[in-house]
Amino acid sequence: MPASEFKIWALDRQRLQIEFFGACENKGSTSPPCGAARGIALINGDIEIFKPDGVDDRRITLTFAHGELIVTKAGRCDLGKYVNIDGSYKRVSTRKPIFIDR
Repeated sequence: MPASEFKIWALDRQRLQIEFFGACENKGSTSPPCGAARGIALINGDIEIFKPDGVDDRRITLTFAHGELIVTKAGRCDLGKYVNIDGSYKRVSTRKPIFIDR
């Protein structure tokens, strides 16, 4: 979805800082971001496991392949009504993203 995005930055060789902002899908239209997740992803080989802050039963797998980010979720992953995090995302910048302060 064009309005959904991941912000990702390597903190070191084992961790990535992650923010996700998801647009709502509702009858084929999109709206401004209405779901979000943030936290630290742990790197395990070619796969990153992202468990958003404050949630124990949510796990999001990030795989970088062929210039894309492939995202799949496991467990209950309620990011907001009509928000879907699964899919592939294309890189739009190599600059350090600006993360929202908590």
